[in-house]
Amino acid sequence: MSTYPKQNILNSDSNDLTSISSECAHLFSKNTKKNERKPLGQFFTPQEIARYMANCIDISGDRVSILDPCAGTGTLIAAFCDKIAKEMDHSINIFINAYEIDSKLIPYLESSMSFCKEILELNGHIVDYLIIEGNFIEKNAQYLNHNFPDNDQDEYLEYFDIVLSNPPYYKLKRDCKEYEIMNGFLNGQPNIYSSFVILATKMLKNSGQFVHIIPRSFCSGLYYKNIRNWLLENSCIYGIHNFKSRSKIFDQQEVLQEVIIIYGGAGNAKKCKTALISSSKDKSLDDYKEVNVPYRYISHPYGEDKYIRIPTSRFEMDILDIVDSWEYTLEDFGITVSTGRIVDFRTMDNLRDDYSGDNCVPLLWAQNLNQDGINLNPKNYTKKKGIEINNETKKALVPIQNYVLLKRLTSKCNKRRIFASPFFKSQFREFEFIGFENHLNYIHGIDRGLKVKEVKGLCALLGSDIIDVYFRVMNGSTQVNANDLLKIPMPDYEVICALSNVHKSNKIMEILISESFHAENNDLWSE
Repeated sequence: MSTYPKQNILNSDSNDLTSISSECAHLFSKNTKKNERKPLGQFFTPQEIARYMANCIDISGDRVSILDPCAGTGTLIAAFCDKIAKEMDHSINIFINAYEIDSKLIPYLESSMSFCKEILELNGHIVDYLIIEGNFIEKNAQYLNHNFPDNDQDEYLEYFDIVLSNPPYYKLKRDCKEYEIMNGFLNGQPNIYSSFVILATKMLKNSGQFVHIIPRSFCSGLYYKNIRNWLLENSCIYGIHNFKSRSKIFDQQEVLQEVIIIYGGAGNAKKCKTALISSSKDKSLDDYKEVNVPYRYISHPYGEDKYIRIPTSRFEMDILDIVDSWEYTLEDFGITVSTGRIVDFRTMDNLRDDYSGDNCVPLLWAQNLNQDGINLNPKNYTKKKGIEINNETKKALVPIQNYVLLKRLTSKCNKRRIFASPFFKSQFREFEFIGFENHLNYIHGIDRGLKVKEVKGLCALLGSDIIDVYFRVMNGSTQVNANDLLKIPMPDYEVICALSNVHKSNKIMEILISESFHAENNDLWSE
């Protein structure tokens, strides 16, 4: 056992295991610098969150095995032990495997676990725990080739009834050992937490339970495609809790990230019927709300990809029904989405204060976008307005055509998650090319230019209330990625073009939800 003095971590209620473990985390944070914790992605679970996560797990039988792949000071395990002490009226055997990579945390974790063992055994339970120091992913790579055993083929591996995890958070480097191990499940440069999610879940018994607290960005986007698809195909999500605040969950640890708690069971996803979607502003849960949601709203296919959608009301489910009924995507109309190719810090020598030179063209940033069009001279503007045309930059410029420009970074706090602006070639006839900075997406034709009515119609559609609600349910990131835009269902082409002449939001909504709408002009592909 640890030699760390127990009296240093006791609070006023020595039987509250969650509080004791949380105090361990507080003491450790006081005694270590932030720049020591950040490389390991350490963000300790607040005790309110730990208790909520423990209550997401059902306990049955007289034996339970628990895995925490990133235990920290053991707050999640302690919360679960508190749940056992308060709820179980018969003796159970409890086996705990707690992994921790930071050797400096081990004494705190051992102190917390020894309290859990002491209190539970006073309540008639039997507790055995094993603290494993080291890299969880490296030590358990062999599980990646196995799924939830129900026969003897995996008898040499240990599987668990319950996974509790608050995984570390930092970007994986391509040359690290973890990336090499997880490579078959990764896209691009994802965050380490997703690897913990899949590996820990793979270590469950068939029908075992999991609960993870992770960023909501896991629910959509290309980086987590393979891991998300596997999770949705091999488990059933029982519920998701969505926190509305991005700053008041891990508030004492200066985390600015939208997070969710996702819990469920390993096994046949086809058996999933409903999921409980709950929400609150912050960890206090004071404004807690919940709704039972049919599973088809949660796990939704977009081609070969599956997203985890989080509707929090009947109204949002109605919006999903409307948009999901649309049969097309942009690509069906010969239209696609690209991301601006100008990355300022990579081409600083080619940027200019203005575009008045013979070999210069305008460079557009997010600040240039208005709902009505492009403003080349916004107030308090400090960006470089021009870019020189030369052999280095020409491949990153785009020809002057009609486009729909979109801000690539927005947040749930914005009035609109999708901010679309029309770009008309008639306003830029003096130029042959234009520069779009990397924080812009642009919608354009595939081997053709967009028509004016297409630009206006798409701006009206993407700026509508119905698409705003749909995208908020669909997308959990602060980014509006080109890939996500290409997955949004589109109504009939005639409907999109008809929206080009509609300016009132309530009229746009009326047109989009009307099943009997038919455009009067049947020759909409003509100029």
